[in-house]
Amino acid sequence: MAQAGSSRWPDPDKAPQLQALNERRASNFPIPRCRDNTPILTHDSIGPIRAGQAVRDLLRQCPRLFFGWYWEEGIPNPGFAVWLGKALVIATITDSTTNARVVVAQTSSRTVRTSNGIGPGSLLRTAETTWGKGALDEAECQLTVSFHSQPGLAWIVTIPSHWECGKAEGGANTNVLPRVTRLEVAKLYKRVGA
Repeated sequence: MAQAGSSRWPDPDKAPQLQALNERRASNFPIPRCRDNTPILTHDSIGPIRAGQAVRDLLRQCPRLFFGWYWEEGIPNPGFAVWLGKALVIATITDSTTNARVVVAQTSSRTVRTSNGIGPGSLLRTAETTWGKGALDEAECQLTVSFHSQPGLAWIVTIPSHWECGKAEGGANTNVLPRVTRLEVAKLYKRVGA
């Protein structure tokens, strides 16, 4: 782990943008593998990675991470990428110091599944049959669904064609989405007060 300002921490203007990585693009970078098998996704972890976890603790289980920057709204946020089996996991962290904590960990890998068999690519309706009605929210025209029974886990879903941005800001019923809506990205986050 590099200290802030250290020459070992990648320059945000030259480093690969973590948010642009997918499994195909990631093969062009020296992203280390932490596990040989793809782990089960739970509401609070994907293998050894948990939101809120100290990166120094994660480094005990995954001694090598690919550090870089995750750009959001034009601002670079420190983060890392790592392979867990066949799943690429990308995370943002609080800062670039040894005291950093995981803010959000996410994966779009179709190999990742919960114990119920739900994962990226699953139909939203299947998840609702398993976990109950989802709560839809929107930020920056990105639709996210969360489930009361799965605290700390949210899903980015496909944006329907002809979607009017802002329609779900502040919350909406998932019934406004087409029946073919799929879960695309699993996002683990630290719940307030948890």
